[in-house]
Amino acid sequence: MRWYESLRRPREFAAVRRRGRRERRSTIDVFAVDRPGARPRVGVTVGKAVGNAVIRNLVRRRIHGALAPLGEAGAAPAVDLVFIAAPAAATAPFARLAAEVASAVQRIALAPGR
Repeated sequence: MRWYESLRRPREFAAVRRRGRRERRSTIDVFAVDRPGARPRVGVTVGKAVGNAVIRNLVRRRIHGALAPLGEAGAAPAVDLVFIAAPAAATAPFARLAAEVASAVQRIALAPGR
């Protein structure tokens, strides 16, 4: 079971991108909006520039896989997170993608109001 819920509606994604703090990495962009007292929500967007449907779904699964240990590591931040994959995510090794996901989440989610 995931430690977070999923963002589902396009307007939820748009609200996080519009109002959220941004953290850039070579393989992903991460946006975060604080939600005090609420369970975290996560959305992943992988555009056609990343690759065909098979590659896009692979990248989406890898990002969700990189998020799994972050919830086990400690208290989950009360934020909405939106991950936008860059084309480099398609060819990056999982270890690099996971490290970038972890560093971005740690920096953006643990720095409220930044």
